[in-house]
Amino acid sequence: MSTNNNSVDTKASSEASQLSEKPREIGWLRFIAWAYLAISVIGSIAILITYPRIITPVPNTRTRVNETLDPIGVGLSLGLTLQGILVCTFLLVIASIAVNLFIIRKNTTPK
Repeated sequence: MSTNNNSVDTKASSEASQLSEKPREIGWLRFIAWAYLAISVIGSIAILITYPRIITPVPNTRTRVNETLDPIGVGLSLGLTLQGILVCTFLLVIASIAVNLFIIRKNTTPK
């Protein structure tokens, strides 16, 4: 039973060492994915804050007004956030595929 655990530990440590030797581009791709998500969320908040409000007077009063968010600004904000989530997910999947291809290539090339 202990030899079986040793083989599993050896396999896990060899996979961990292979992942530590992955190309630098994969790390950059992951960084770009997370940065894109952060920038899109910050941009959508900025759009939501800076987009003009719709001001409508309240009927039967002189001084009261209703200030509501413009639906176009809300739509742009939600769209930008959704785009950031989808692009981040896509880039992280590409990075995962690249890591797997790197490990497969490393294991199949003759030494």
